Amino acid sequence: MPVPTPRQTRRARRLRDITGAARDLVVEDGIEGFSVQKLAGRVDLTAGALYRYFESRDQMLVAVQVEVLSVFDRYLELVLQAAATSPILEQIIVALRAYVALAELQPQRFELNARFIGSMRPIFDAPAMEQTAGRTLAMLGRLSDLVARAQREGQLREGPAQHRAALAWSSVHGLVERRKLERLAPDAFAPEALMNELLLTLLVGWGASLKAAQNAVGKELSIDELRAAMTVAEAQDEVD
Repeated sequence: MPVPTPRQTRRARRLRDITGAARDLVVEDGIEGFSVQKLAGRVDLTAGALYRYFESRDQMLVAVQVEVLSVFDRYLELVLQAAATSPILEQIIVALRAYVALAELQPQRFELNARFIGSMRPIFDAPAMEQTAGRTLAMLGRLSDLVARAQREGQLREGPAQHRAALAWSSVHGLVERRKLERLAPDAFAPEALMNELLLTLLVGWGASLKAAQNAVGKELSIDELRAAMTVAEAQDEVD
């Protein structure tokens, strides 16, 4: 691999700084409130100078989402590598719980990702969407591969693995966003109880035995180990 020149290194560092500032602005002001002028002021550049790094406002937002999804995907890869010898149903639960833990480990990035995927209208045009789709599908693909393997091993009934992965991912994400309702109705919105019920319902609904599903859902994750995986994922992303 060619060694980057000092100029390339400086540009890469500057790009990371701009992307980080853009991420902060989207969290603060929302996607609609994000402006090139505000970003320029945040990084001490003119608006015109920013266009030497990004072609458009959309490209700036795309860079933010790609950065967020890239870190999340690396993190999930590391967590699943550590769980590779566990029973396959446990690995599915590990993947989902590791994603849920992102709300605690990376609240800013998690909130930002929620804003991107929760928008009721398209944020980017089709070419820009293609740049973020690969990262999203990579994360979904990790879960889909686990579901497909569980089906091959007879732990789950045959079914559309991608659909099941999308359903599980969307469901746990929705529950995380509902956690704020716990203070209004603690019994109805107890986060851990709801998450356990959801995960158990998914596995049993897909054909897992009740005992195997209960064992998998009872799998506990170490938040310290998850935090360590996130630290490595961020470090790897900075190197790239």
